[in-house]
Amino acid sequence: MGNRCAVSHLSCLVTTSYRPDVRVQDQAIQVARKLKLPFVDRGKQSLEHIYSRYMVAGVVVVSKVKTSYHCPHGEFFFHPDKSAMRIKEIKAGKTDQMIKAMDLHPGCSIVDCTLGLATDAIVASYVSGTDGKVVGIESSPIISTLVEMGLKSYEQQGKKEVIEAMRRVRVLNAEHGQYLAHLAPDSFDVVYFDPMFRKAKLGARCPVDRLRSLADHSPLERVSIELALQVARRRVVMKETRTSKEFDRLGVDFVVGGKHSPIQYGVWVVGSEGNIW
Repeated sequence: MGNRCAVSHLSCLVTTSYRPDVRVQDQAIQVARKLKLPFVDRGKQSLEHIYSRYMVAGVVVVSKVKTSYHCPHGEFFFHPDKSAMRIKEIKAGKTDQMIKAMDLHPGCSIVDCTLGLATDAIVASYVSGTDGKVVGIESSPIISTLVEMGLKSYEQQGKKEVIEAMRRVRVLNAEHGQYLAHLAPDSFDVVYFDPMFRKAKLGARCPVDRLRSLADHSPLERVSIELALQVARRRVVMKETRTSKEFDRLGVDFVVGGKHSPIQYGVWVVGSEGNIW
């Protein structure tokens, strides 16, 4: 195919697992076309050999079981574990601080402007239910593709509510500012931001850190908040760390978060909507 990687500052290609069947081979070629990346036959090459031979920083690998992103720091593939755990806690009657900040209920519509691993979007989809709507915006073509494929194909017994919530999330590869600018006023009940990719957790070994090189590290701009306030009918919500100065910089109306939680949510209320805690 010969196309350069569409992700800025990152070289990448697509290949398969060892000994792929025709279906896996065809799927890998389709993924490469979608991402506008070169496809390379795996043969007997190790990933380490591919990194060196093709001078790439990462490799998307398609197999019978999953599609994953490999880099020297490890492997990332979509998995809904964290969202499943949160949904289980919500069913048990525990308070989810994000849902509280959104003042979310069945039938609500949400646009998640920084989809990432889709954990928050899945939880929001579960709470908003079959009458709700969740759209996830992700600026990284590789992250959005892997997550979209995972949301559509992941299966596991005993997680019916999670699977149904996943299937309802619509993924778009776009820059959130451009997406919001083209929406009509009052298009969604809630607009949500989680710009936490730019902060690594010291000593953490998690999928987020393996995707850090793919993510947009830019701080949230005030213009994005202004666009979100036009699009939202009820609330704009931003996730940040407790010690962050972003809430002060961007001027939230109030903050929601557990007493001992390292995470807090800044809330902008549109009009006179909502209950302020």
